[in-house]
Amino acid sequence: MSDASEAAINAVVDATQVLPEVAEEPAMAPQVLWAFCTDVAQNIMPYTQIALRYGFVDTDDLKRFLVRQNTVRKRIKELRAVWESDDNVETRIRTLAGHSVLAALPETARIMLNPRNPDATRLDALKQHAVIAGVNAPPRVGHGDTGATVGRFSVNIVFANAGKTETITTIEGNAQGDPA
Repeated sequence: MSDASEAAINAVVDATQVLPEVAEEPAMAPQVLWAFCTDVAQNIMPYTQIALRYGFVDTDDLKRFLVRQNTVRKRIKELRAVWESDDNVETRIRTLAGHSVLAALPETARIMLNPRNPDATRLDALKQHAVIAGVNAPPRVGHGDTGATVGRFSVNIVFANAGKTETITTIEGNAQGDPA
């Protein structure tokens, strides 16, 4: 998409006043509308990709939708103000870095899956993918799990001026807190 098209779409959104007004109902589910507003506000992906993602014919179709939907433009402008605020720099960095990692995953997966690469290289790629996917840690014991040992503890009481420690009890339990 040309810079002129991006500038035209940005001009439509930027010209919108953030003031209360009568609500308009676009033909999108609330979750899809929220994602759409976020994608347009953040403008991380090109508008051509955003238009395609949400079923618009092209960026002109996207622009016509925005022209008709003042409430949607208002929401986009609000989200853009928060996204671009100085208080949101860390979140923006994490989000943009996350998009970069996401874009690189197919290539790093090819490294991991290519049998011609050295085993150490493939294993390192596998480990990094496991970290990203969150599957590199032992499973957590959650509420409702049965039979898993939560841990062992003992209660010690130190009597002041007595110079001795008494162990009262040692308990081992499962996820429900029942003794094992």
